[in-house]
Amino acid sequence: MDKQTEFIKLIDLGISRVQDLMSQAQYGMYTDRYKKILTNLEDLKNATKKGMLSTSFIYLEVTKILDHNDPKQLEDVILAINRFYCSNFRILA
Repeated sequence: MDKQTEFIKLIDLGISRVQDLMSQAQYGMYTDRYKKILTNLEDLKNATKKGMLSTSFIYLEVTKILDHNDPKQLEDVILAINRFYCSNFRILA
């Protein structure tokens, strides 16, 4: 599996986790923030598919949307996406 496909699968996992959390009433108060995370992940996925992923970010913007109240499963997948980006796509000058 190439890096792009693996990255997209990881993003899809993140999207799935956020959608799952949004369907649970106990996380209803976070809906607006979860929608921002979803939008960010969808944009990231589309940029990757189109070959337009920026390689100059120190970290992905989606990591800044995380909150200390988020479930560990969401934190883990978002941080995994960021680690994969940093290890495989980021180029620092």
